[in-house]
Amino acid sequence: MEINNFEEVLKSCFGKFFESNIRKDFFFKRKKNFSYNAKKGISPVIATMLMVIITISLVGFAYTFLSDLVTTGANTAQNQTSSLIQNPQISINSVWNESGNIGVSIASVGTTAVNLKNMRVFVNNAPKTWTGASIDGCNNSESLVPGASCNIVINEAYNIGSKIKISVAKAEAITTIT
Repeated sequence: MEINNFEEVLKSCFGKFFESNIRKDFFFKRKKNFSYNAKKGISPVIATMLMVIITISLVGFAYTFLSDLVTTGANTAQNQTSSLIQNPQISINSVWNESGNIGVSIASVGTTAVNLKNMRVFVNNAPKTWTGASIDGCNNSESLVPGASCNIVINEAYNIGSKIKISVAKAEAITTIT
């Protein structure tokens, strides 16, 4: 005897029990008896609430981060601007031949006085001495107030192409003799 399907196997094993139709539905029409909902996941209301909470949290974090970033950037810019304004600044107005030496007209163009006592003069990157030669009194003990200018004489031979650099504190001016 050849068995072709599951029903025939059951009939051969449980012959009289199976034919009595007492438990036939138990084997072939089995229903799912689950005590929980077969859908898995969270409800749409809770999902929406979670999305809103996460979005609000991210917006709050971004606002805090960006406002700190902007405040720090603004403070840095303000500090750099005020340090630029408060530092002395100089410019070289003109250069000429002063009896074989180099004559230079310098001006204070910042908002604070230039302390001439700390002024250093270089010709072709070599330090040089200088003397005041103007009626404004450009000597080593005076300051040059903002907007004022004076003339100095650098103890170096006047040669075309020489590079002159004058530095005071954080300010410097550079020119080349033409």
